[in-house]
Amino acid sequence: RPVRSRNNLHISMHSHVHKVVIDPSTNQAVAVRFEKRGKIYQVKAKNEIVISAGAINSPQLLMLSGIGPADHLNSFGIPV
Repeated sequence: RPVRSRNNLHISMHSHVHKVVIDPSTNQAVAVRFEKRGKIYQVKAKNEIVISAGAINSPQLLMLSGIGPADHLNSFGIPV
């Protein structure tokens, strides 16, 4: 808990991440889109994004963001 007051860290409790936003020109993660109390937010990243959603939800989040097997993602209409 001591790290939560750092300037370079954003923590949002009780939130559901929808996707990591990828810049199509650079293929870099630039923001995180999430929902909290029924409202959608998007937080831009200056340097990096750390995904820590567990063994099941981390890969799911990456796939929802368009990172993963192209054939599988295309079958669900997720842009790769």
